[in-house]
Amino acid sequence: MTMDVTANKQEAALPVEGPGRLLREAREALNLSQDEIARRLHLDLKMVKALESDDYKKLPPPIFVTGYLRNYARLTNLPADELIASYNRATGAQPPPIKVMAPSTQGAEHRSDRPVQLTTYVMALAVLVVVLGLWWWQGRDESEVMTAGLSESAPAGTDTGIDVAPVPLQQPEGGSTELIPVPIPGGNVPSGAAGESAARGLMPVPVPELPAPFPGAAPGLNQSNPLAPLALSANGAGAASPASPAPIIPAVIKLTFEADSWVQITDANGQRLFYDLGKEGVTRTLQGVPPLQVVIGYSPGVKIEYNGVPFNHSRFEQGGRASFVLGKAAGAN
Repeated sequence: MTMDVTANKQEAALPVEGPGRLLREAREALNLSQDEIARRLHLDLKMVKALESDDYKKLPPPIFVTGYLRNYARLTNLPADELIASYNRATGAQPPPIKVMAPSTQGAEHRSDRPVQLTTYVMALAVLVVVLGLWWWQGRDESEVMTAGLSESAPAGTDTGIDVAPVPLQQPEGGSTELIPVPIPGGNVPSGAAGESAARGLMPVPVPELPAPFPGAAPGLNQSNPLAPLALSANGAGAASPASPAPIIPAVIKLTFEADSWVQITDANGQRLFYDLGKEGVTRTLQGVPPLQVVIGYSPGVKIEYNGVPFNHSRFEQGGRASFVLGKAAGAN
């Protein structure tokens, strides 16, 4: 009994063999060197040596190693699933569990909750109606205020309770006359020598002569029309409306895969724009809210354009892998 327990402990202490030996034997059977494997898989030579020696401390996270093993298995005609399973056993990594949803019995067990749900829906609908009513009433009040402001700033000559008589203006040097409305207190229109013009409420008013422009002045100086009307806004104050906030413009990133590489891109809202193994010769154009978090498994095999401008990410490479952030947050200087 003691010997069996000791044997079990020794077996448990033995390290679990990874897929490195199978990879090395398959490569040697095809008469391929490690350099040739690294060139065909677009990997660094150190990565190939680490895979074949099961030196996982020199390898990137498991998600990238899984992609390397699939490509290596495809190149050497090995079963990829068995290699990945051997890698998971050696590193203790577990594949993501598959959730199986059991048939729901909530409807049969909680039928008594239906009145509560119906009451909740009715209350939510009532709140929505109240909010929409307040919004409509507020817009109606603003419309009435605007209409009142326009009525108060109505131009002269409208029906405001004051009689208005158009008066001819005599321009210097025998020029033509222009009629402007002049309010007459008490509503009385002068009569007599004015004849028909007086009967219509016309009164001759002298207009002071404008000073002539000084010699050499540019045309148009001192010739502005003093009777030009002033443009008023709806509330009569002429104030400019406040500028609306600028909309958030999404960033555009273009990926050109010159070699197979795993890429992960996440925008500022946490949404994954790309999370896959890009194939050689494929081009993808994506949009998202900046800044964008980018992780590339094989950095030399991917070309990037950000908002139409080529981006050189080689300075972020470490062992063939690159991780960096593109763009600034909305509103940042």
